[in-house]
Amino acid sequence: MGPLRALTPGRRSEITRKTSMPPLFILALGALGTAALAKVLARESRRVNAELDAQRRAEKAGTLDPRATLRRDPATGEYRPNDS
Repeated sequence: MGPLRALTPGRRSEITRKTSMPPLFILALGALGTAALAKVLARESRRVNAELDAQRRAEKAGTLDPRATLRRDPATGEYRPNDS
């Protein structure tokens, strides 16, 4: 008779009130997830900007041809800078 009594309309609100998560706990989890995502995105942004800055410095120094094209190497299938 326990499960039937739990489904009666009068007791339904009592059961959901006891088993639901407190709103403060849900907000704390959301804030923690948001902070973690922001940290990952900031780290990725710094990594990409460092790569782009290195590329720009190499182009300014003349060690990298800004107009270099890539050709597919038939032996390995990888793309390599065109030497001509």
